[in-house]
Amino acid sequence: MKARVFGGLLALLVLGASTYLMRVGRPLEYVGGLTDEWFPIGCNLAVHQTMGLGKEPIVLRPPGYPAFIAIVLSVTTRVPAAIGLEYLQEAARPVLLVQAVLLAATAVLIFAWLTPRVGVRGALVAAALYGLNPYSLLLPGLLHYDVLHHFITVAGCIALDRSLSASRPFIPLAGAGALWGVATLVRSVTLPLPVFVLGMIVARGYRGRRALAAAVTFAAGMAVTVAPWTARNYRVTGRLIPVNLQGWAAIWGSTVAPLRLDPNEFQWAGLAETQMQPIFRRATGADYAYSAYVRNNVAVEEAFKQAALENLAARPGIYAWNVVRGFVSLSFQINTSLVSVYQRVQRTREAPSQSWFWAGQGAERRETLASSAFGVLVGALTILAVAGLALGIARGDHFLLVPGLVCACMVLAHAVTFVDVMYYYLKVPFLVVFAAVGLEAVRERGTWLIRGRHIAVAGLLEASLVALAVGSAAAVVFTAARNASP
Repeated sequence: MKARVFGGLLALLVLGASTYLMRVGRPLEYVGGLTDEWFPIGCNLAVHQTMGLGKEPIVLRPPGYPAFIAIVLSVTTRVPAAIGLEYLQEAARPVLLVQAVLLAATAVLIFAWLTPRVGVRGALVAAALYGLNPYSLLLPGLLHYDVLHHFITVAGCIALDRSLSASRPFIPLAGAGALWGVATLVRSVTLPLPVFVLGMIVARGYRGRRALAAAVTFAAGMAVTVAPWTARNYRVTGRLIPVNLQGWAAIWGSTVAPLRLDPNEFQWAGLAETQMQPIFRRATGADYAYSAYVRNNVAVEEAFKQAALENLAARPGIYAWNVVRGFVSLSFQINTSLVSVYQRVQRTREAPSQSWFWAGQGAERRETLASSAFGVLVGALTILAVAGLALGIARGDHFLLVPGLVCACMVLAHAVTFVDVMYYYLKVPFLVVFAAVGLEAVRERGTWLIRGRHIAVAGLLEASLVALAVGSAAAVVFTAARNASP
């Protein structure tokens, strides 16, 4: 009963804070185009029942987030016969509000998932750190897949964790696989997940044919939800495209030049401006245009593949550096500029510009006290997360198998393709889960800081972390409220 009360209060706090920011502030929405064209695609799906341009299907993007948008709009708005600017402006609001609900629901899922492992207090702290920091509170205001992906990822981890613990795991594993298929249709970074699930199964004590059968069952569950979309892509292109056609373009981006260790810089913009045009002309015979890209997606992807392989043969060290850089950056850094840019938009009432995130534009996204505090929070959580993972591995903690290997799958999938400013969101749920295990180790052992006072040390750490999260979030809320339109 106590856990339910705390979970309900947490949901209300997260939902209240995120919706209040939307009501009094200006959500970042497209961030000047940094969120790409997901929202118009979703509106097109609602209006024309086609994932594409009008009635013309495309294969560039995964369908999950556009389908979510289309469902929300079909339920909450009168969908017009054609998309106009007025409808795009009207339609954004219900999508953002539903995303706020998903943020609160994800916080509650994290609380429920962690409670058996670290207790009510530890789970509540972790869930609060997830849902009440300034970064998370801004995510529902983006017309981007972040919050939806968080929700399905955490739900998928819980389903997978419980299926691996079941006495008869095969049917639950198939169900977990189906849920992860949905997650893969939102972001295809989990296409390799069955390989990692096989590692979880073996670590849980399964051997031989039984282990292989369990992994195949999970993969079959994924296939049930992914295969229909794969078949659709085959009908559209005549090619076997599991989810979307963009992989070689991303790999090419990691073969051109060494990328910088700056999580706040949109590095693809520099590549597109200086390097992409010749490849695009070779594939299409014309200068870059989005409509030409999606209509010639197969030819453009082949051109990127050829260019990437040529770069790999000529300069393999660049790609090796970028893979390592991507893994390190995604594991240990985060894009705090979303917080500082949000505060700038509230103060100046400007429309956010994508160019603020380009190379050499650090002054445009200058850190604020709130964004710096959030960076400190992530640094502290990272130290606790690394400690929790290290101790968990040393002690054979089975709880860490699912979040650890799912996180590894996502991070590695990005590292071998491309890591840019909008991808850091995916680490946040895993970060608080691993840090919760680290805090639990402080409470249990008490050998890190002050022997014999471990409970007090853990309590002080928890209070400090929550103060950082809530304090920086409060600063963001204050900026929005103070500059609200009369």
